[in-house]
Amino acid sequence: MRHCVLCRQVAPRDALVRLVRAPDGRILPDLAERLPGRGVWIHADCRELEAAIARRRLVGALAHGLRQTIRPSDIPSDLAETIEQGLRQRLFGRIGMARRRGVLMVGFDPVRAALRGGRAALVLIAGDAGADGRAKISALAEAAGVPLVDFFRREELSLALGRANVVHAALEDRRAALAWRRDIARLAAWLGDERWKSLKNEDARRSEDRCCA
Repeated sequence: MRHCVLCRQVAPRDALVRLVRAPDGRILPDLAERLPGRGVWIHADCRELEAAIARRRLVGALAHGLRQTIRPSDIPSDLAETIEQGLRQRLFGRIGMARRRGVLMVGFDPVRAALRGGRAALVLIAGDAGADGRAKISALAEAAGVPLVDFFRREELSLALGRANVVHAALEDRRAALAWRRDIARLAAWLGDERWKSLKNEDARRSEDRCCA
């Protein structure tokens, strides 16, 4: 659990984004949470960050959390966009790695077969997918209780996988799917998509089931 420096509320780390001060003084997101030095946490909520910037509260919040003097010029004007792009890139990296490992099925028919066969642990579908294919895959995923991620356009999925016209994909590695959930949850929250909460609740139920087993 960590404190958000903007609203002072306590939240789990999978609902937050870490910010650090780079050696050149700039404030940067540390999405992997590995950069050295003192950091601060903000909710993975673009609207909250933009409101803090508009109300000129961000500089003071960062100065208090980092215990350093922060100038307005230390905060990049595109900080919100940088965070969103970074969250997307983390998922792109996971998608590409899964494909190289041979655990990501691509295409409507392979994804449908993976869902029907109980092998799919997570489904990706392009946000600009055709209505008919989207409805069919969504229905199968819902019936199987498999999370469906639709934050990316087909152009983005195609670039991540190095092939043209990628619309549907299914991850068949359940352990990897669990590892993806935090990045999925943070990006969904950043985009204002409330469905991320269902992923967190499902993980909480699984943890409780393991504890009670």
